[in-house]
Amino acid sequence: MILCGPFWCATDLLSPTRCPVFRAILCDWIVVSNDLNSRIVQGGIILKGDLICWLLYHLLMDSLSLSLTQAQLTFPMDYPYSPPAFRFLTKMWHPNIYENGDVCISILHPPIDDPQSGELPSERWNPTQNVRTILLSVISLLNEPNTFSPANVDASVMFRKWRDSKGKDKEYAEIIR
Repeated sequence: MILCGPFWCATDLLSPTRCPVFRAILCDWIVVSNDLNSRIVQGGIILKGDLICWLLYHLLMDSLSLSLTQAQLTFPMDYPYSPPAFRFLTKMWHPNIYENGDVCISILHPPIDDPQSGELPSERWNPTQNVRTILLSVISLLNEPNTFSPANVDASVMFRKWRDSKGKDKEYAEIIR
Protein backbone atom coordinates (compact mmCIF):
# COMPACT_ATOMS: atom_id res chain seq x y z
CA MET A 1 0.00 0.00 0.00
CA ILE A 2 1.03 3.59 -0.64
CA LEU A 3 -0.15 6.40 1.61
CA CYS A 4 -1.23 9.30 -0.62
CA GLY A 5 -1.11 12.42 1.54
CA PRO A 6 -4.05 12.70 3.95
CA PHE A 7 -6.04 9.79 2.50
CA TRP A 8 -5.43 6.14 1.69
CA CYS A 9 -5.04 5.18 -1.93
CA ALA A 10 -5.63 1.49 -2.63
CA THR A 11 -2.60 0.87 -4.82
CA ASP A 12 0.39 -1.38 -4.55
CA LEU A 13 3.99 -0.27 -4.99
CA LEU A 14 4.20 -1.65 -8.51
CA SER A 15 1.09 0.15 -9.77
CA PRO A 16 0.81 3.77 -8.59
CA THR A 17 -1.07 4.51 -11.82
CA ARG A 18 -4.30 3.16 -10.31
CA CYS A 19 -4.62 6.34 -8.25
CA PRO A 20 -5.81 9.19 -10.56
CA VAL A 21 -3.61 11.86 -8.98
CA PHE A 22 -0.54 9.65 -9.34
CA ARG A 23 -1.43 8.81 -12.92
CA ALA A 24 -1.60 12.54 -13.83
CA ILE A 25 1.65 13.33 -11.99
CA LEU A 26 3.42 10.35 -13.55
CA CYS A 27 2.42 11.55 -17.04
CA ASP A 28 3.84 15.00 -16.21
CA TRP A 29 7.02 13.38 -14.86
CA ILE A 30 7.56 11.55 -18.15
CA VAL A 31 7.04 14.71 -20.25
CA VAL A 32 9.36 16.84 -18.10
CA SER A 33 11.99 14.07 -17.95
CA ASN A 34 12.00 13.94 -21.75
CA ASP A 35 12.43 17.74 -21.85
CA LEU A 36 15.39 17.48 -19.45
CA ASN A 37 16.94 14.68 -21.48
CA SER A 38 16.60 16.69 -24.69
CA ARG A 39 17.98 19.81 -22.95
CA ILE A 40 14.84 21.90 -23.59
CA VAL A 41 15.00 22.84 -19.91
CA GLN A 42 18.34 23.27 -18.12
CA GLY A 43 18.11 21.80 -14.66
CA GLY A 44 16.98 18.72 -12.84
CA ILE A 45 14.24 17.19 -10.73
CA ILE A 46 14.53 15.07 -7.61
CA LEU A 47 11.53 13.36 -6.05
CA LYS A 48 11.31 14.19 -2.36
CA GLY A 49 10.19 10.81 -1.07
CA ASP A 50 7.17 10.44 -3.35
CA LEU A 51 5.53 11.76 -6.50
CA ILE A 52 3.60 14.45 -4.59
CA CYS A 53 6.61 16.68 -3.85
CA TRP A 54 9.30 17.50 -6.41
CA LEU A 55 12.52 19.42 -5.84
CA LEU A 56 13.44 21.38 -8.95
CA TYR A 57 16.83 22.76 -9.88
CA HIS A 58 17.23 25.32 -12.64
CA LEU A 59 20.35 26.95 -14.01
CA LEU A 60 19.70 30.66 -14.47
CA MET A 61 21.94 32.39 -16.97
CA ASP A 62 21.69 36.01 -17.99
CA SER A 63 24.01 38.82 -18.97
CA LEU A 64 24.53 39.69 -15.30
CA SER A 65 25.04 36.37 -13.57
CA LEU A 66 24.92 32.59 -13.47
CA SER A 67 23.13 30.88 -10.61
CA LEU A 68 21.48 27.64 -9.59
CA THR A 69 18.02 28.01 -8.11
CA GLN A 70 16.06 25.46 -6.15
CA ALA A 71 12.26 25.26 -6.04
CA GLN A 72 9.62 22.91 -4.72
CA LEU A 73 6.50 21.77 -6.55
CA THR A 74 3.83 20.17 -4.36
CA PHE A 75 0.77 18.55 -5.88
CA PRO A 76 -2.68 18.62 -4.25
CA MET A 77 -4.69 15.42 -3.90
CA ASP A 78 -7.15 16.62 -6.57
CA TYR A 79 -4.49 17.36 -9.22
CA PRO A 80 -4.93 18.12 -12.14
CA TYR A 81 -8.21 19.83 -11.17
CA SER A 82 -6.37 22.13 -8.75
CA PRO A 83 -2.95 23.68 -9.36
CA PRO A 84 0.19 22.53 -7.60
CA ALA A 85 1.98 24.89 -5.23
CA PHE A 86 5.27 26.28 -6.57
CA ARG A 87 7.79 27.87 -4.21
CA PHE A 88 11.38 28.94 -4.69
CA LEU A 89 13.60 27.65 -1.89
CA THR A 90 16.47 29.83 -3.11
CA LYS A 91 16.15 33.44 -1.92
CA MET A 92 15.34 35.64 -4.92
CA TRP A 93 14.87 39.37 -5.46
CA HIS A 94 12.26 39.46 -8.20
CA PRO A 95 9.10 41.51 -8.83
CA ASN A 96 6.89 38.40 -9.01
CA ILE A 97 8.28 36.35 -6.13
CA TYR A 98 7.08 36.86 -2.57
CA GLU A 99 9.57 36.97 0.28
CA ASN A 100 8.63 33.40 1.28
CA GLY A 101 9.42 32.17 -2.26
CA ASP A 102 5.86 31.81 -3.55
CA VAL A 103 5.47 32.81 -7.19
CA CYS A 104 2.81 35.33 -8.24
CA ILE A 105 1.65 33.92 -11.57
CA SER A 106 -1.89 33.45 -12.87
CA ILE A 107 -1.41 29.87 -14.04
CA LEU A 108 -0.99 28.77 -10.39
CA HIS A 109 -4.19 30.44 -9.18
CA PRO A 110 -7.27 28.25 -8.61
CA PRO A 111 -9.88 28.24 -11.38
CA ILE A 112 -12.39 30.51 -9.66
CA ASP A 113 -13.95 33.67 -11.02
CA ASP A 114 -12.52 36.55 -8.97
CA PRO A 115 -13.33 39.99 -10.46
CA GLN A 116 -11.05 41.65 -7.87
CA SER A 117 -7.92 39.87 -9.14
CA GLY A 118 -7.81 41.55 -12.53
CA GLU A 119 -7.13 38.17 -14.12
CA LEU A 120 -9.21 36.56 -16.81
CA PRO A 121 -10.51 33.07 -15.97
CA SER A 122 -8.62 31.81 -19.04
CA GLU A 123 -5.32 32.91 -17.44
CA ARG A 124 -5.90 30.77 -14.35
CA TRP A 125 -5.29 27.09 -13.77
CA ASN A 126 -7.32 24.54 -15.69
CA PRO A 127 -6.92 20.75 -15.95
CA THR A 128 -5.29 20.98 -19.39
CA GLN A 129 -2.26 22.69 -17.82
CA ASN A 130 0.63 20.56 -16.64
CA VAL A 131 4.08 20.76 -15.07
CA ARG A 132 5.66 21.62 -18.42
CA THR A 133 3.39 24.67 -18.89
CA ILE A 134 4.08 25.74 -15.30
CA LEU A 135 7.85 25.51 -15.75
CA LEU A 136 7.76 27.36 -19.07
CA SER A 137 5.57 30.07 -17.52
CA VAL A 138 7.85 30.46 -14.50
CA ILE A 139 10.99 30.60 -16.68
CA SER A 140 9.29 33.18 -18.88
CA LEU A 141 8.30 35.20 -15.80
CA LEU A 142 11.87 35.10 -14.47
CA ASN A 143 13.13 36.48 -17.79
CA GLU A 144 10.32 39.02 -18.29
CA PRO A 145 8.82 40.14 -14.94
CA ASN A 146 5.21 41.31 -14.81
CA THR A 147 5.51 44.69 -13.09
CA PHE A 148 1.75 45.33 -13.28
CA SER A 149 1.00 42.64 -10.69
CA PRO A 150 4.04 42.50 -8.40
CA ALA A 151 4.51 40.28 -5.37
CA ASN A 152 7.53 42.37 -4.35
CA VAL A 153 6.72 46.05 -4.97
CA ASP A 154 10.24 47.27 -4.15
CA ALA A 155 11.79 44.84 -6.64
CA SER A 156 9.19 45.89 -9.22
CA VAL A 157 9.97 49.60 -8.84
CA MET A 158 13.70 48.89 -8.96
CA PHE A 159 13.33 46.65 -12.05
CA ARG A 160 11.29 49.32 -13.90
CA LYS A 161 13.92 51.95 -13.11
CA TRP A 162 16.65 49.62 -14.37
CA ARG A 163 14.68 48.70 -17.51
CA ASP A 164 13.72 52.33 -18.28
CA SER A 165 17.34 53.44 -17.87
CA LYS A 166 18.36 50.67 -20.32
CA GLY A 167 20.66 49.15 -17.70
CA LYS A 168 22.37 52.38 -16.62
CA ASP A 169 20.76 52.31 -13.18
CA LYS A 170 22.99 49.71 -11.49
CA GLU A 171 21.03 49.21 -8.24
CA TYR A 172 18.84 46.36 -9.54
CA ALA A 173 21.73 44.68 -11.33
CA GLU A 174 23.84 44.71 -8.14
CA ILE A 175 21.09 43.16 -6.01
CA ILE A 176 20.30 40.28 -8.35
CA ARG A 177 23.94 39.21 -8.72
